[in-house]
Amino acid sequence: MPLPPPPPMPENPARIEPGWEGILDPGERVLWQGRPDGTLRADLSDLRRTAFGAVFALAGLAWTVAVLRQGVPNGLMALVMPLAGLAFAALGVNLATGGIPFGVWRRRATTYTLTDRRAIVATAWLGRRSLRSYPLGPDSHATLDDGPPPAIRFATGYAQTEDGSIRTRHGFTHLGDDARQVYDLIRRIQRGQA
Repeated sequence: MPLPPPPPMPENPARIEPGWEGILDPGERVLWQGRPDGTLRADLSDLRRTAFGAVFALAGLAWTVAVLRQGVPNGLMALVMPLAGLAFAALGVNLATGGIPFGVWRRRATTYTLTDRRAIVATAWLGRRSLRSYPLGPDSHATLDDGPPPAIRFATGYAQTEDGSIRTRHGFTHLGDDARQVYDLIRRIQRGQA
C-alpha cells in the first residue's frame, strides 16, 4: 500500500495546528509553522539496519525450517524450538522495516512551530500526543546541518544507556528547502529581533 503524499508546509500561519490550541503563553506569537519532509528516504544507517534485520530474519526462518524438517521430540520442546526461530525472524523483519516506514509515518504526524520565544515539536501519532518545547534565547546553541536531510539543532539532551549516558541534539529534522530561512528566523529570535 503506497504511503499518502506528505501534507504541504504552511507559510507563516497565524494560528496553532488544530488540537493544540491553548499551548501558547499570553502575548506569544507564531512566526512559522511547518512539517518535516514526509517522503520515503533511506540514509546509510537505515540501509545498514535493514541489511542486518534481513540477515537476522533469514537466520530465524532457516532455524525454523531446519527444526521442522529434522523433527523435535514430543513435549514442550516441539513447540518452543520452532517458535524461537519465528521470534528471531519477526525481530529481524522489525529491524529491517521498522526504521524507514515508521519514521516516515511519525514525521507526517509531526508539526514544527516557531514562536517569538521558543521552538515547539508536536506529534500526534498512534493515538498518543507529545509536545516538546525548547526556549530560544541568546544562550541556546543553534546549528544548521544542510543534510541530507537538512536539520536545525537547538537543544541538547542526555539519554541513559547501560554505560552511562549519551548526548543527543534535539531540533527540527528532515526540513525541506526552507531550512536556511528557518535557521535565520531562529537566529533572529535568539537575538530578540523577531
